[in-house]
This record gives sequence, C-alpha cells and structure tokens, in this order.
Amino acid sequence: MSSRRPRFAAAIACAAWMAAACFAPATRAALSDDKRHPLELLALTEPNEVLETLPPLIAEASAQGESEQLAKLELARANACRVVANWLCQRDAAAAAVVAARNAGTHHLAARGLIAEGRARIAMQDFGQGERRLGEAEALLAQHPDGGLLADVMLAYSSLALQLGRHTLMRDYAQRGLDAIGPDGAAVVRSRLLRNLGRAELELGQPEQARAAMQQAAEVARALDDPKLSSELDLELARIARNTRDLTEQRAAGERVLALARRFGNAQLEALGHEVLGLAARDAGDLAAAEVETSLALQGFTTLGMKTEERRALRELLRTQLQRQPERRDMAGAMLRLMDLDEAMDRRDRALAGDDFDARMRYTQQEFELQRLAKESELAAEREKALSASNHLRALLMAIAIAGLCVIGAFLILQRRANIRLAASNARLREAEQQLEREARFDALTGLANRREFERRLATTLADALREGGRIALLFLDIDRLKQVNDTHGHAAGDALIRAFAERLTRSVGADTLVARVGGDEFVVLLAPADATAAEAAAERICATMAEPLPVDGHTLSPGTSIGIAVSQADSDPDRLMRAADRALYAAKSAGRNTWRRDATE
Repeated sequence: MSSRRPRFAAAIACAAWMAAACFAPATRAALSDDKRHPLELLALTEPNEVLETLPPLIAEASAQGESEQLAKLELARANACRVVANWLCQRDAAAAAVVAARNAGTHHLAARGLIAEGRARIAMQDFGQGERRLGEAEALLAQHPDGGLLADVMLAYSSLALQLGRHTLMRDYAQRGLDAIGPDGAAVVRSRLLRNLGRAELELGQPEQARAAMQQAAEVARALDDPKLSSELDLELARIARNTRDLTEQRAAGERVLALARRFGNAQLEALGHEVLGLAARDAGDLAAAEVETSLALQGFTTLGMKTEERRALRELLRTQLQRQPERRDMAGAMLRLMDLDEAMDRRDRALAGDDFDARMRYTQQEFELQRLAKESELAAEREKALSASNHLRALLMAIAIAGLCVIGAFLILQRRANIRLAASNARLREAEQQLEREARFDALTGLANRREFERRLATTLADALREGGRIALLFLDIDRLKQVNDTHGHAAGDALIRAFAERLTRSVGADTLVARVGGDEFVVLLAPADATAAEAAAERICATMAEPLPVDGHTLSPGTSIGIAVSQADSDPDRLMRAADRALYAAKSAGRNTWRRDATE
C-alpha cells in the first residue's frame, strides 16, 4: 500500500488541477465539470483509494458547513461504492449527498443523489423505494430541466425494467433516455443507454438491432477510461456474436476483454475472456484450442471462488473433452465436482428465488404506498386550505381593526371556526397515519404480525439474546393439506381455516409469545428465551393441538401442521436462523407431515 500512496496523491492533484492531462477528451467532456469533484472521476479507476481518502475530507466539509462541497464528496463516495459493487455504501452515500445538496439549495446535485440512491436500492432489490427515488428526481428535473440528468433517470428506469423481466419497457426507457440526451450528450450515460437498448433488443429476439446498439455503445465508450463499462460491452458483443454465429467478432471481443484484464490486472476479466475464446474455438470446431481456453477460464473461476461461473466453465470443458475424446475415462473427478456445484447452485437458486419473490411482492405493494401518499396529499391539501383561510382572516382583521370591536369579534369567531376545521383535519391525518401504520405491520386476514413486523421483532430479540448470552428459538409452520381444502371447499373455506389455525396456534403458545403470518399458509413462532428442549416441547404441543378436528364453515377438518425448529447460536443472525428453520420445515414435510424436525446446523 505504501508504494501506491505517492502515485495516488499525484493522481488526486492531477485530477484537481490538471484534469485535461489525466483523462481522455471524451471523458472530460462527459464528466469533468464544476458540478463534480475530481475524486468522482478518479473513482472510475481507483475506487478503493478514493474510499480511503474521502472520510477526512467529508468530515472537514461537514465541520465547516460547506454543504455543496459535502454533497460533491458524498457523490464521489457513492460512485466509488458503485464501482466496487457495495450497494449499501452507495445508498447511504447518495442519501447523504441529497441532504447536503438540499441544504445548499443545489438542485443539480440533489437530483444526482436521488438517482444514485435509486440505483443502489434497485440493485438491493428494494424496487418500490428505488422507483420512488427516481420519481422524486424526475419531479425535481421537471422544475429544473437538465437533459443529461433526465437521461440518467431513464437509464435507471431501464435497468429496473431489466431486473423485473420487462424487456419492452426496458427498450422504451432506454430510447427515451437517448432522445433526452441527444447525439452530443454525456458519453458515459449515452453508452449505457445504448447498452441497455441492445440487451432489450436481444431479449426481444432482434439480434441485428442488438448488435447495432452494442456497437454504437462500444464506439461511444472507446474514449472513456472505464474498464467496467468496456468489459461489459465486449462481453455483450460476444454473446450477440455467438447468437448470430459471428466467430470473428466473438474472438475479437474475447481478445479485447483479455487485453483489459491484463491492463488492469483483473483476474475475473481474464477468466471471462478465456471463456469467450473457448466458446468461439469450440463453435469453430477447434476442440484442442477450446479445451485449453476453457481450462484457463475454469482455473480462474475456481481460484476466485466464483461457483456459478466455475460450474458453467466446467460443463463446457467436459462437453469439449467428450467431443474431442469420447473414450476418455479420467473425467470422474470433474463430473463429481460438477454435480457438487450443481447441488450448491440449486440450493442458492432456491434461496435467491425466495428473495426475488419477496422483492417483487414488495414492489407490488407500491399501489398501496401510492394510495397512502394520495391520502396524505389530500389531507395535507385540506390542511393547507384551512391554514390559508386562517391567514386570510388574520389579514382581513388587521385591515378593518378600526371598524370597531363588533367587527373584530365577528371575525374572531370566523377564525375560531377555521382553527377548528384545521384541528379536525390534523386529527383525521393522525388517525389515517395510525391506521396505515397498523396495516403495514399486521396481517389483514388473521390480525397477526406480518413478515415486516416479524423481521423487525426477530432482529431486536436476537440482538438482545446474543448480548445477554441467551438463546431464542424459531418454529416455522405451515398448514398441511391447505390446497386440498381450497380445491374441495373453496378459497373462502381456506381463508376460514387459516384464521382458525392462527387462533388455535396463538392459544397454544400463549398471548405473550410472538406469532406471525409470513406467507400464504406459513406461520412463525418466536420463543424467547428458549433452548432446544423448550422449542421441541412447544412443537410437540402444537402438533398435538393441530391434529384435533377443527370446525370450519360447517366442515370438520383435521389439516395438521409441519414444523421446522431452529435454535440460535452465538454467531446467529436473523437470515441464517430463518433459513435453518425453513430447512427443518422441509425435512418435517418430507418425514410425512404433522410432525416436527429441528435443524442441527444452526
């Protein structure tokens, strides 16, 4: 590190005083202006050093009350965090930049902070809040127009559409961004908009249009010193070339990726470049070269611990080896490794599928959030109207004060009425906020805590237990044969069964124990403090209780329940505890239902 410090200090000075000598002309035209800090440009190539340099500068700007400078420094931090893919860091830095920019009254910086925060939230799968930040930026730019920043908003919307699998919408947003920025706009934003347009065209079955867009993006980005963007574009071009069987372009893209990897010493890019060249060689029928390149890619992914990429490269290597020498008998170890990777990736994909489902569910709740905002806006308008009437009455009273005490008394009565209306409006607003807060924390069907409230309580309870050296237990339940009840008696009977199940479960564990409904037929019980013995005893009791006949809408049902148990350890966290309970639940279901199992790994 010490050997790099002088070079880095020189780079900072160069960026601050002689930006024209340190960056290519296109980069300077796109990024280097008086609204950006020089460190934000440097973050493209030296993100870790920028992150080390920023804290004292941020502290100094904050202490001196230099809000505009503080906003620029926080945006530089957000950009460095983006380059190293630290989304939490990017979100917090961008939010801090928005606050500082608003304090300084700098609309341009506030809009940039909102865009950066929205992108970070989208990357963290917080789609609803991410789109909300982008909407705030778009509204701000409607008051203070800036074509470049509007294009940046459209770029973020396009990336959101990609994550949600809406490729037509992704293409439309990318095109709107290109229209907003124009042909001479910022090269960084324009190249990324063209990249997203190309991705959307490829997903929509238009490979030629995709190739044209990607080639334009690469042309625009050629002058930018952004290895991340350049490698992304070359990998996309390689994918399109393989789709259209253009071996020449496929090899050229792979060579460009390798050149970038060697220039920046990036092992991941090097492995990806070898993978592209291996696929091109196999498509061309050169199996010997394909085996060499794919082996190099596999070695790189294995060293980096990138299991998904390792599995992909290993599969291609085995396919190549079998094509080349079908009689080979030395591939048993590689086959076993591939099966291990398949199993590990399947487990990870199931977990990611659950996370993605939760994120999409949060996104669909945006309509509820919009209704809440509309209600708040309506009540706020009524309050503003009442305040306006009150102010008007005060002004009128001052103007006619000389008319006598009678006139003043009459207007004081009117003012009192206006204040009563204002108080009533405030009371309705508070009531509406309290009702909305309850609906956001509790399940409408059963009245139990919902997933959001349970996760908050679980984090607090687990932290208290770990601090005090105690333990807690989770019981993850679902209702056996609920689908059979829905199919036989209808969904109304199914809902009635869920409510009855929730009531019986609450009685079984006691009113002081937290019971939550976290899914359609999934419930969680939080026992604190509790050890394995107490948790198993509670599970036995619940299974026995739920096995008893349950009268529901004129039917007598015996659905039963399967229970997964997880008990906290000294290094537990909420996510691991939930996953452990979920594994135990599946083990209980596999054991024949209406029983319980405890996860031994947590």
